[in-house]
Amino acid sequence: GSTVRIYHDGSELGSATAENGSFSIPVSSLSDGSHGITATATDGANNVSADSPILTVVVDTTAPDAPTLTGPSLTNSPTPTLTGTAEAGSTVRIYHDGSELGSATADSETGIYSITVSSLSSLSDGSHDITATATDAANNVSVASTPLTVMVDTTAPVITLGGDAEVEIEVGESYTEDSAASDGGETVTSTGSVNTSAVGTYTITYAATDAAGNVAQEVTRTVIVEDNIAPVITLAG
Repeated sequence: GSTVRIYHDGSELGSATAENGSFSIPVSSLSDGSHGITATATDGANNVSADSPILTVVVDTTAPDAPTLTGPSLTNSPTPTLTGTAEAGSTVRIYHDGSELGSATADSETGIYSITVSSLSSLSDGSHDITATATDAANNVSVASTPLTVMVDTTAPVITLGGDAEVEIEVGESYTEDSAASDGGETVTSTGSVNTSAVGTYTITYAATDAAGNVAQEVTRTVIVEDNIAPVITLAG
């Protein structure tokens, strides 16, 4: 049942009666910075103990600055990786519509962090505004970062052939390529060639990739060069 008093720089901060050897004393507001705090115990006969060892308490009520947040403006990944800088050693969390997408600890020296969106929080196709906060060791939370808009597109383009998928021409005739088009207006490239001077079967392959990196299923055209004209025999004499 001793009376415990705590002190800072010779000033009493508070007191309480120890119960079963334990005590709890709420401290009035301390300024930001480092404080050395000691305690004494006074018994019923008014005997006062020596000071306790100094307890160093660092008060930090200043929130970190908002983190920076960078990432792809367009991606075909529903779990993109976002990066930025924050207060060194702080915990950075990223959010979308109030839900946390992931977290990481900023580097203790550079403040650089990298967060890959959790597969449990994968983003649907469409536009998403993502923000980040930083929480320091004293549990002060920064304001949210400037929103980063990320467009997710996981749909591959579809290629449509111009003309027929199978073309037959006579050997020696010319061949005109009908090309192909992508439904999203992407550039369609073709590989392969046709030798109209040689009988055979030739394949032209068409490919396309959209701005998000989605690759279309390849489409092919078969060109058959054939010789169906019977030779003409001319008699001499």
